[in-house]
Amino acid sequence: MSLRTVTALLTVTACMIVVSCSGKGRSADQDFYFTTLKTGGEERVSFDIDLSDTTCIYGISLVSRFKKDAECSNVTFTVSLTSPSGQSGSERVTLSSDYRTVKEYIRNNPEDGRIQAASAPGYYDISWLYRSNIRPQEHGEWTMTVSAVPEAGTGIIGIGIIINKIPLAGQ
Repeated sequence: MSLRTVTALLTVTACMIVVSCSGKGRSADQDFYFTTLKTGGEERVSFDIDLSDTTCIYGISLVSRFKKDAECSNVTFTVSLTSPSGQSGSERVTLSSDYRTVKEYIRNNPEDGRIQAASAPGYYDISWLYRSNIRPQEHGEWTMTVSAVPEAGTGIIGIGIIINKIPLAGQ
């Protein structure tokens, strides 16, 4: 992936985040969910996601917005998924969240599109590819809950996800 493509993707992601301070955005092959967290509120959000298209595989990215003055080198999330039939599972993931470190990684690895970053006055956004090539065992409406682990969540002011739909070959 070229540097120009990465820059374009970052710009689109930043615009989507800025425009959608809270709520759901959508394009033909992508669903975007984002919630601005309340000051002093819980750093946990839930999203109902549509994984019903049997002609696609899915990719899920985690998105977080940080205060620029926060010192947060890594962030740990607990990610829980509940299937349409009620089965659930969760895991913890720790991701680099220092803006300078992430920007340097992107600059040195322009072909790696798994992580993106954008900034605006007062805050910055990072998007990490969480899972790719997902073929759900159950198609339908899933619930995804993303929680920032309190000690690692310092400076988080918003949490979101991006669901990408990729058509299966020959569909």
